[in-house]
Amino acid sequence: MNAETATLPEQMTDDWVDNVLGRMLTGSSDVQDTRDIIRAYKLAEKKISKIVTAVDKANGQFNIINYGEVIRSL
Repeated sequence: MNAETATLPEQMTDDWVDNVLGRMLTGSSDVQDTRDIIRAYKLAEKKISKIVTAVDKANGQFNIINYGEVIRSL
């Protein structure tokens, strides 16, 4: 962990999402457009899925993880 990430909220929490959205304000127009879409969903109280993808190097398996729950393995 470096000094910058030590001050960030825990990853994948709602506070972390809000923090990322704030940092996206200084990104390119594409990043800001994406931020606006995510923010609109949050403001409309629609569900936002927090998804992580990973590859298991031991067996080459590709995993899609929905906030800690494996939802599909390929």
